[in-house]
Amino acid sequence: MKEELQAVTQTYQSIKTSYDNLLTSLSDYQDAKLGLNNLVAGTEEWEASITRINDQVLSLMNVYPELAKYIETSGNALSISPEGIEYLKQAQSIAVENAKATLYQTQFQNNDASRDLIIKELRESIENELPYYQRYTDRRGDSVKTISTELVEALIKATENNPNLFNAEAPEALSEFLKEYKIANETSIKAFQKNAEAVTKAKKSIDALTESNTILEKTLLGKGLSNLGISGYQDSSYKNLINSSIYKNIFDRDVFEDYYKENYSDSSSLTDEKAQKEYAKLMGYE
Repeated sequence: MKEELQAVTQTYQSIKTSYDNLLTSLSDYQDAKLGLNNLVAGTEEWEASITRINDQVLSLMNVYPELAKYIETSGNALSISPEGIEYLKQAQSIAVENAKATLYQTQFQNNDASRDLIIKELRESIENELPYYQRYTDRRGDSVKTISTELVEALIKATENNPNLFNAEAPEALSEFLKEYKIANETSIKAFQKNAEAVTKAKKSIDALTESNTILEKTLLGKGLSNLGISGYQDSSYKNLINSSIYKNIFDRDVFEDYYKENYSDSSSLTDEKAQKEYAKLMGYE
């Protein structure tokens, strides 16, 4: 997943650099066109300026062939129509935004993968403290994990409400927690207590990943909704990503509801169902 994120990041940076270079080139071209007005036609300086402008136009056409239909000629001078300049800016701006959307989505998924890995490593760390006889085997004779992912996730969440969950001098709280999973024996309690620091570290990392994903959710959602009325964004990555994410529960529905209420409605009582319907209407799916 990290390799994919690196590749997507490089792609975004490349597209963003190309866009920045385009803006610089267009600015230089427009400055040269303005400067031409201050020169006397037919002079050597004027001819040199025409040559530079033509080179700039041809250079842009080489990178962006679709620009050809916006090229105008006057004598031996080439120029780009205002519509062509606007088209090029918007087309490349959309490319940047779509690449950014893909980057955000990949970052979101990478955060999820990192979270799963943290849970897995913590689970294994706790299991390593358990004696073999507390494990069991399947039909093939392979050892099967006794500590579930759900247990580890619940354990991390439990530390929010009870900071003293791992207090060795008062193991009652941890014992009560483990009773729900039918492993509240002395050996199991000690195995969890030995991983108290690992649990705290895992919780801190997961909280950071969760916060990062919440920011990504709001950013994608906000950009997607704000781009709805812009030509070219209707079939963009934002629309597709947000649509699939809302209905596949990648985005937290509360996040969407809060964002929608804050930016698109005076109502303070939107339900999840209403928020989804409003979303679908905005996105043109109803």
